[in-house]
Amino acid sequence: MVNKTKKRRNHCKKKTIKIRDVNEIITINKKFNNFSKENLTKTLQKTLVKEFKNRIMLDCSTLPYKNNKYTYNYVINKNDNYGIYYYTDNITNKKNVLVNCQKMSKKSTYFHMNDLDISNDETYVAFSVDYNGNNISTLYLKNIDTGKQTIITTKTGNNYCISPDSKLLYYVISDTSGRPYKLYSYNINTHKSKLIYTERNLTTSIIVYKTSDNLKCLLDCLTKLYSNTFCIENNEYTHLFKYQTKKIYHVDHFLNKWYILVDDNYSRVVETTDFKSFTTVLKHMKNIKYEFFLLKANKLIVGSRYKGYNYLTIKNLCNNKIVKINLSPIRNEIKFPELANMNVFSNNLLINISTFLNPSKIVSINLDNFDVKELKSYKPSTYNPKLYVEKVIKVKDELFMTILYKKNNFKKNMKCLLSGYGSYGTVEDPLYDYSIQSLLDRGFIYCFAHIRGGGYMGKKWYDNGKLFKKMNSFYDFITCTEFLINNNYTSSDKLAIWGRSAGGLLIGAVLNMRPDLYKFAILGVPFVDVLSTMSDKCSPLTTEEYYEFGNPSDKKMYEYIKKYSPIDNINFKHNYPNVYIYSNINDNQVRYTEPFKYYNKIKNSSVFISGEKDLLMKINLKYGHRQSSKRFEMMNETAEIYNLILHFIQ
Repeated sequence: MVNKTKKRRNHCKKKTIKIRDVNEIITINKKFNNFSKENLTKTLQKTLVKEFKNRIMLDCSTLPYKNNKYTYNYVINKNDNYGIYYYTDNITNKKNVLVNCQKMSKKSTYFHMNDLDISNDETYVAFSVDYNGNNISTLYLKNIDTGKQTIITTKTGNNYCISPDSKLLYYVISDTSGRPYKLYSYNINTHKSKLIYTERNLTTSIIVYKTSDNLKCLLDCLTKLYSNTFCIENNEYTHLFKYQTKKIYHVDHFLNKWYILVDDNYSRVVETTDFKSFTTVLKHMKNIKYEFFLLKANKLIVGSRYKGYNYLTIKNLCNNKIVKINLSPIRNEIKFPELANMNVFSNNLLINISTFLNPSKIVSINLDNFDVKELKSYKPSTYNPKLYVEKVIKVKDELFMTILYKKNNFKKNMKCLLSGYGSYGTVEDPLYDYSIQSLLDRGFIYCFAHIRGGGYMGKKWYDNGKLFKKMNSFYDFITCTEFLINNNYTSSDKLAIWGRSAGGLLIGAVLNMRPDLYKFAILGVPFVDVLSTMSDKCSPLTTEEYYEFGNPSDKKMYEYIKKYSPIDNINFKHNYPNVYIYSNINDNQVRYTEPFKYYNKIKNSSVFISGEKDLLMKINLKYGHRQSSKRFEMMNETAEIYNLILHFIQ
C-alpha cells in the first residue's frame, strides 16, 4: 500500500494557472466592470466603506499580557492594514518590537501572519506568513534577545511549535494537494532540519501543538471520523493510544496527568496517567456537546454548546466543583486572545467575546471565585448596537435561524439576505461583523440558516448533513426560505442568498432545486464541481474530504453526488435568479477552475442568454481563498457585494 501511495503522489503535479484561462477571465472581469459602471454608483460604495469604518476602532491595541520574562501586546494604527507586536522587559520596562507586520507586508500584495509561538524560556518566537493567499507560508524563527530572524522553510502552513526545552522547532509541510503530511524538526543550535514523521494515508492530515502546561508536544493524525495522537520528544514519537479507527479525541496534559475530550455523540472528558485506565472528569450531559478544552490553574475549562448556544463549563480539579458560565444573554462567540493566557498558573482567564452586532470585548474570569470582569471594549463611540436586534427563531423541529434587524425598521415583507454554510460541522457563531448594519439600516433583515451538515445542534446534526445525507443541507435551506416567505418576513422578489466555499455548494445546489424562490444569488469561491473534484485525488483537500462528501469511486456515492453537484444539475430552461460569482486566481482550496467552468456552463441558460436576468462573475487575479488581507481593501470588497445586493433587491 505504501508503494502505491508513493507512486500516486509522484503523479500529482502542481496545479498551474493556464494563460488561456487568464485571458478569458480578463474579458469576463471587463464585463463585470462595465456592468458596475452602468448600474452601480461609486458614491454608494464609498459611503458603505465610511459606514464600516465608523463601526470599528481603527486605532487600537490589545491589553498588555504579562508572562515571566516579558509583557506582550499588539498595536495597529488607524491608517495601517497591519499592526506591530511589542514586548516589554518586566524588569527594565524597556519596550521593543517583537514582529513588525506592517513593515514586513510593504512589498507584498497579500499578507497573512499566523499565530505566534513563544518558547518557554521566552528567547525565541516562531511565526509564519502567507504571502500569496494560498495557505503556503514562510516559517520564521526570531531570537527575541538579539533580533535575528531566520527563515526555516517557505513550504509550511500555520502548524508549528517550539519544543518545551526551547531547542527544537517542530513544523508541518503539505503535499502537492495541500494535505499536511510531514513533520520536521529544526535544531535551533545546529540549524539543521530532520524529517520526523510522514503520514501516508491519503485521507489523513496532521497537526502539531504544545499542551496546556507547555510540557509536551503532541502530533495528531486526523480524519473526519477518527484521530490518533503521538507524543513527540527528542525527535522521536510514541503512540499514546492504541490505533483508533472510530473516535475523535482531543488530548492535553497538565501536572503529570493526561486529559482527553472524547468527541462523539456522548462527548465527555476523561483523565489517565497510563492510557490504560481512565477516570471520567466531566460526564456526558444530554444535548450538550463539549467542543474544546484547556487547562489552567488546576481548572478544566471546557467550551460547551447547548442547542446552538456557547457557554463555558469550568471544573476545579482540586475540589471537583463545577461552574457553568454564560458570558452573554445574546448568542455569542468565545475566543481566547493570542498570548493572553500564557501563564498557565495564573488564576485569571482572559476571553474575547462578541456577537454579530456587538463588537468584541475582553473579559477576565477569576478562576478562584468565578467573578467576570470586563477589561476592554472595542466598541467605537460612533456606533450604537442598541439600535439593532439579534435573536434566534425556530423554523421547525431542531431547525433554527438567527435573524438580525434594526428595531425602527422592522415590519412585514422586508428585503432579506439569507446565508448558510452547512458543512464540516461548522457553526455560524456570531463573530462581530461591522458591515451587516449597513443593510439593516436600509431596510433589510439578515438571516443565518443553521442547517444540517453544520454543528449547530451537535454531532448528530452534522452527521445528518454529509455523505449520503448531504442533500438534507439543501432541504433545510429551502425550508428556511419558505418559512421566511410564508410568515411574511420577506418575499421571493426581495430575497437574496449568499454562500461561500462549501456554502457556495449550498447555494449552487439550491438554485437548481428551487430557482423560483430567489431574486439574487451570490456564490463566493464556490465548491460547485463536486463530482469532478472529488474524483481527482490530486485536487486540494480531496482525499481528506472523502469522509465529508464521499469517494465517487464508489458507484452509489458517485450517483448520489451526481444528484446534487451544482454544475452537473444546471437546467438551461430554469428561470434562474440574478447570479454573481466571485473567486480568486491563487485559491488552492477551491481552485478558480471550478467557478470558471460553472460560469461557462450556466451562462448558456435561456434566462441569461435573453438578458432577462444578469449573470456576473469576477475572478480576482491576486488573491487566494480568503480574498484580500488588507483591512481597507476587504471593506471595499464587501462594499462592492453590498452594492450589488442593493441594486438587485430594491
